[in-house]
Amino acid sequence: MQLRPEIGESLVLTLAEFERLKGESALWMVGAATPSPMTPAVRQILLHASPRVHRVANARMIQMLAYARGEPTTASRRSVQRWWRAYQQAKVERECGFLGLLDRVAARGNRTERIEPASLQLLETALQAHYAAPQSKSATAVYRLYREQCAKQGLPPVSERTFYRVRAQFATNEVEAKRRGRRAAYTSQPFSWIDQTAPRHGERPFALAHLDHTKLDIILVSSLTGKPLDRPYATFLTDAYSRRILACYLTYDPPSYRSVMMALRICVQHHQRLPQECLVDRDPEFGSVYFETLLTWYGVTKKERPPAQPRVGSVVERLFGTTTTQFLHQLLGNTQASRHPRQMTREIDPRRLAVWTLERFSARLPEYVYEVYDQLDHPALSQSPREAFAQGMALAGMRLHRLIPYSEEFPILTCPTTRTGHAKLDASRGIVVNGLRYWNPLMRGASDTGRPVPVRYEPFNMGLVYAFVDGQWLTCTADTFLLVQGRSEREWELILSEWREPCLIQRDD
Repeated sequence: MQLRPEIGESLVLTLAEFERLKGESALWMVGAATPSPMTPAVRQILLHASPRVHRVANARMIQMLAYARGEPTTASRRSVQRWWRAYQQAKVERECGFLGLLDRVAARGNRTERIEPASLQLLETALQAHYAAPQSKSATAVYRLYREQCAKQGLPPVSERTFYRVRAQFATNEVEAKRRGRRAAYTSQPFSWIDQTAPRHGERPFALAHLDHTKLDIILVSSLTGKPLDRPYATFLTDAYSRRILACYLTYDPPSYRSVMMALRICVQHHQRLPQECLVDRDPEFGSVYFETLLTWYGVTKKERPPAQPRVGSVVERLFGTTTTQFLHQLLGNTQASRHPRQMTREIDPRRLAVWTLERFSARLPEYVYEVYDQLDHPALSQSPREAFAQGMALAGMRLHRLIPYSEEFPILTCPTTRTGHAKLDASRGIVVNGLRYWNPLMRGASDTGRPVPVRYEPFNMGLVYAFVDGQWLTCTADTFLLVQGRSEREWELILSEWREPCLIQRDD
């Protein structure tokens, strides 16, 4: 058996000798519960010793050993003898001779404070009054004001070098917040997670998911007229553990609880489950009664990101940037040129180059999300999101009790209602929802005729609504089914606006 000490050559012991020393308690096992023989004073000296100090001490020990063996040394005899006395003295006083070889160069010099207390107090007052203020005065201006105050009170000012040294110690994160605001100070704030006791990205797939919206950098055109309409919004639900995108939904509608409900619907449609925890920001769509009711119904815990702290949602925020650079910037009609409007010409105008309709783009974006991005190596995982998801599911198990069947009740539960929540039932003409008339054959002769009935509508398919008639939910179709089928509420409003433009022009003429 070979023992390698910190200083000197290795020692070779036979197994019999090792067992004998162990039996005589000359050797013992050292574990985590074994108290350290090092005193707090010795520990503090070692903790404050820099690597340079350790290198000097090791070099001195080598010179001492060479001198003891009669070998030539590069240090003088007097220096070696002084080091030997220091080694023996530290061994007697602190039971650690190595401490005597540590030099004390860093402790040299006169460290007595030579600034007058009144001048130093005036400096701190000037920094608090002029530097930590919303005016954001420069350090030079504050130092000039400080010198003027010292001249008025007859005090000697500190030097400019000392002023900047004190100012550097004074410029904390709280001072930066007073000068430039808490959002500007957020960049220098230490990172902290919402829950320090839980893994940042969950311990398995579907443990934690991020849900957020973004306005995509591409202009889409109308499928009827070919005219440019607007930039669509995308809603992403991404798994924090595997970085896999669980759901993606595209619409013209601004962020609302409708987009949130549809994203959750797609997640259940693809994976038959919802995440155990959902991290969202504090936008109003995430506080709607429909969204919170759906989460409560299926046992999903909602976590809110702190306001003005984008690092907490960095997983989904970075996903937006990746989608923009890898996918959107490769298509016609992307809005890169509009970032510099003074340099944009007709040849590169995104509104003139736009060719993608909502229907075609709605097929391409999921193809990139579920097939291309899902199989690319993620830099934080060293594997693709699909591989990380499969590996995590294999380790954590399927958890069959979390499965949610995509039955007829689930789409109805994820549909919003109208402003009043009801619509009057006409036995011969049906109901009117959002200006469109809907009908189901079972409405004829219903007992609820002439009374308001609860309704829910598909916000992204104006061709269908659901009405609760005679104790059951009925699927009702629109009279103008061929015109509104597959069109969202927002898209239908844009189409109606286009149709009204010629009428307005003719009336003006």
